[in-house]
Amino acid sequence: MPNLGNRNQQAGGYSYSYSEETIREYMQWSAKMKLDWLEEANRFLYRNMPPENRLIWERFRRGEKFEDKSHGYYTSKAGRNKGLTGK
Repeated sequence: MPNLGNRNQQAGGYSYSYSEETIREYMQWSAKMKLDWLEEANRFLYRNMPPENRLIWERFRRGEKFEDKSHGYYTSKAGRNKGLTGK
């Protein structure tokens, strides 16, 4: 798959920029090619994330309640973000 972006590091985060040529190339991809690329990226992220993040991801996908005290929110069985209070 072609590289879709150039990572530009900034203090406290990151961003991506895309050339017009890259955007036009992406527009030519079939729906299957786009979905294959997305699945490949998803598998890579899952394999390389810390175990605690993987647990949150898995619980979120199942719609289970979980707490993320580092960010001050949780989600309920309905999968809705309950805000920053954790209630």
